[in-house]
Amino acid sequence: MSTSPTRWASYSCAVSRANPDDSPLAAIVKDADAPLQVHVYEDAASLARIEPAWRELICSAGHSEPFMRPEWIRSWWNAFGKAGHLRLVTVWQGERLVGILPLMLNRVRRYGIPLRRLGAPANVHSPRVDCMVSPDVTGVIDAIWRHVAGMEGQWDIFELPRLLSDSPVIRSLSARAETDGFRFGLWQAESSPFINTATEWNRYLSGRSRNFRKELRRKTRQLSQTGRIALEVVVDPVAVPEALETGFEIEADGWKGRAGSAMKSNDDVRRFYHELAGRMAHSGLLRLHFLELDGERIAFDLSIEFGGRLYSLKSGFRDGLSASSPGLVLLGLMLEHYMATELEEIDLLGEQDEFKQRWTSNARSHHWFVCFAPTPRASAVHRIKFGLIPRIKKLGKRLKAVGHTAS
Repeated sequence: MSTSPTRWASYSCAVSRANPDDSPLAAIVKDADAPLQVHVYEDAASLARIEPAWRELICSAGHSEPFMRPEWIRSWWNAFGKAGHLRLVTVWQGERLVGILPLMLNRVRRYGIPLRRLGAPANVHSPRVDCMVSPDVTGVIDAIWRHVAGMEGQWDIFELPRLLSDSPVIRSLSARAETDGFRFGLWQAESSPFINTATEWNRYLSGRSRNFRKELRRKTRQLSQTGRIALEVVVDPVAVPEALETGFEIEADGWKGRAGSAMKSNDDVRRFYHELAGRMAHSGLLRLHFLELDGERIAFDLSIEFGGRLYSLKSGFRDGLSASSPGLVLLGLMLEHYMATELEEIDLLGEQDEFKQRWTSNARSHHWFVCFAPTPRASAVHRIKFGLIPRIKKLGKRLKAVGHTAS
């Protein structure tokens, strides 16, 4: 089993400056005593205009996830933002960007009730969201909250979906909302599995079930008997467009294509992943993985590598080879490859489905933060979501328990 040679792009936090006094350290010292100021950008062109400052914030904050990077937000907005109004909330200390929370205003329905929503630009293609804050500056989230609360007349609900459950953003916003008398709630979302890659491949395998190890070896051997298998990793921005098209076709060849959920099945979804892949490739962060059988690509994975982690966004395989489980073999080759590098983790994202649970028992939990304005519609949704529905679920559990006892 061999791996194709790969050209790896590099990514640096360095920013070119003509004046030594304009270094990040000089800016921090110069602006340290400046008051915090909130500025909200409402035009999509601003996403590109503030990108240099945004990138500096990423580096100074040590932010380790890609979902709030400018490449991600710009790609998402271009593909899905047409139904909303951008509200890019930024916090500045002097000339230094110290906090950013991309938001949008749009109209939604919750339990059939029409609402004005202020929230993160996110949908089913957004694994998680966050608020990016410089760690050496206090009061940034407070400043963002004051602005959001001041927009009260423009929204019925303010929501941030799929925040990590241990995110300081949840604690800060919950405390501010409670202090200011806003009703709010935390809704538990799916947990996402991840695999620790800071270990050796054989040691990792020894920790999995005997049946799983046996199946992985059997499927790998089954494919190997039909031809030479290899892992290909595409990172070169020039090669990405053609490779991505192959990935689109592979994914659409399986059940996702038949269900209409493949990336190429929807123009907006296709545009999002096409733009995202291009931008991430130019930043040196994209990883397109392919399982090759005698040089033919039969399975693929679209991932982003950032902050010592690999985030697996999309995957698929040729439907005609499903009996040989090429998706299983591909992930095995990826793990074997990355466990020989300094990568710390592969985040499988999404839900803990049966396939992912066979690889790992580790998972990160998520919560939605939902805040309600004092409007009749928002009050009705609050009563349903955090009052009626929990009581119905609790009653259902009691009835189920009674049924088991009676039987």
